[in-house]
Amino acid sequence: MAANAPPVDISIFLSEDKFLVYNWETMRFSFEHSGLTENDYKEASLLLAPYISQISGIAALGEYKEPESSVHLPLDEGILNSVQAAYNEKVKTPLKYIVVAGIGGSNLGAKAVYDALWNGNGPTMLFLDTPDDKKTVLVARRVLRGISRVEEVLVIIASKSGNTLETVACAEYFTNELKNKFPDIEERVVVITDENSVLWENAKDRGLAVLPVPKPVGGRYSVFSAVGLFPLQASGVNITAFREGAVKMTAECLQFEADRNPGIKGASFLANWHKKGKIIHDSFFFNPELESLGKWYRQLLAESIGKSESVGITPTVSIGSMDLHSVGQLYLGGPKDKMTEFIESEVGDYEAKVPVTRIFPGLVRSVEGRPFREIIGAVSRGAKVAYGKRGLPFTEVVFEKITESEIGAYMQWKMIETMYV
Repeated sequence: MAANAPPVDISIFLSEDKFLVYNWETMRFSFEHSGLTENDYKEASLLLAPYISQISGIAALGEYKEPESSVHLPLDEGILNSVQAAYNEKVKTPLKYIVVAGIGGSNLGAKAVYDALWNGNGPTMLFLDTPDDKKTVLVARRVLRGISRVEEVLVIIASKSGNTLETVACAEYFTNELKNKFPDIEERVVVITDENSVLWENAKDRGLAVLPVPKPVGGRYSVFSAVGLFPLQASGVNITAFREGAVKMTAECLQFEADRNPGIKGASFLANWHKKGKIIHDSFFFNPELESLGKWYRQLLAESIGKSESVGITPTVSIGSMDLHSVGQLYLGGPKDKMTEFIESEVGDYEAKVPVTRIFPGLVRSVEGRPFREIIGAVSRGAKVAYGKRGLPFTEVVFEKITESEIGAYMQWKMIETMYV
């Protein structure tokens, strides 16, 4: 059915109400189907005004004394300079592998950005987040087979507390496995942790390179610290553009008016529907490369909101169109305990089309020569129509293209939105 739909025209979802639907930079936001009114969002802005003022003061101060100090990270030139200095010291010849030992906030942010932007070029980034026998052994074997010089690998050990069991176990195993072939493997290690943590002191004693994480900043809010910036810089990501997107979004989300503040709108959407019994928030991505971004947000929301038995929103991640076939029946026909955000990109770097000459020409008609982007767009449009007909509340975010700047803006938006929730 989707294959026979007309070419995608996302503009049909745009209303004349510029308060609920609007463009920002290269991203489009729609709260038209959120089930909330303009007055609902304006009431939220009044409620949040004192807190926005508080966060604005923290951001302007430029110091790390409060948990919300993470809003300043994208502006911190000192962090950027230390990351670039470490990069220049450790990456003097092309890398083949970057191995990150970390879990939760210490690796999900970097993985989200890397997976979203990966194009097959540059070094391969591998993540050791769980002391699983098979995965850890195979990662070590892959790196050992893949490099001939120790300079071709970079090992990042990231633990905010400095004593995370899983991270220590994975890091110790991996470095020990490489030590037989490369006795100087420790020269390729960079440790990222709280200053003066046990890991910090041990790394300093062994002469290892160390980068700090501002202590008040929680791990799930740390992607714009060295935890995210250093591995991303090493992998070839444009961290300048990544930070710039976040800086612009910070200014947007610290406005007092709700009309063009996606932080207020997103928080109001979640809080209002939670009060009405919708306790599940699904991030529905129609670009599979953004799945890790969804998992990063899953931790952000779950760990921030799940502080008591009386309040909690369960975040889930869905990928279109695969999950329309696996859980779509539940979403559309099951309990109405969910609120949804649809995320997709308008354009990409690649193009695939259904061949004109087909192996099975009789299975689906009128699909010859159709671009995949047009097909998935039609599926996305159909899903939103179905949600609308069933009265299921949803919001929409459309990237013009998945870039460092847009991902940086999205991640900063979600962190500030979560604070507001």
